[in-house]
Amino acid sequence: MTPTPATVPSEGEQLSGLLYLPDGPGPHPAVVLAGGWCYVKEVAQPLFAEVFAQSGIAALVIDYRYFGESTGEPRRHIDPWKQIEDYRNAVSFLQAREDVDAGRIGAWGISYSGGHVLILGAVDARVRAVCSVVPVIDGYDNLRLAHGTVSFRVLRKALETARQRLFETGEHSYIDHQPVELGAVGMHGRPGRAPVVRVIAAARRTGVIPGQLVGGVCDRVLRG
Repeated sequence: MTPTPATVPSEGEQLSGLLYLPDGPGPHPAVVLAGGWCYVKEVAQPLFAEVFAQSGIAALVIDYRYFGESTGEPRRHIDPWKQIEDYRNAVSFLQAREDVDAGRIGAWGISYSGGHVLILGAVDARVRAVCSVVPVIDGYDNLRLAHGTVSFRVLRKALETARQRLFETGEHSYIDHQPVELGAVGMHGRPGRAPVVRVIAAARRTGVIPGQLVGGVCDRVLRG
């Protein structure tokens, strides 16, 4: 299935999107899909969007501002509230289309964005359904578990220092995430020895069942 490129205005930025339309004239129910932590729109969302479209539901996949092919600086900056606002503007984009049923729009999220859509569904009455896949719903505990005790203490200290610097000087601080190739880690095998496929399309051909999608450099399974 070949999607149509879409551009969604969002608070002065331009969100890059892919629109998957079902066969037939519509108006179709629709869903907005966006990625989890550090995900660009090509990572996993198209696999789900194709299934939605084949089931008669239009699917709009977006890059958040600061990510992928969307505009905005600083690059790769994760701001959960702005990302939720990007979801809301994507809903507005869909509502403006004649081939979309404005009264039947939902939101889909995975991992970090799984938490976003729970908030979105609570604050935006236009969103009639949410699908939250393995959501992050407790940021503090998630970071603690992901980084381990020692690394988390270092991270927490860095955040406290950055907050104080912002108060005293107005200077923002950022913890950088370098981009990596898209890939998947097979769900079978112990840490450090699971099969790794660096391109999602190759994972389809080789039959590796993705147990983890690679979205950053702090992946201890890969580094192990």
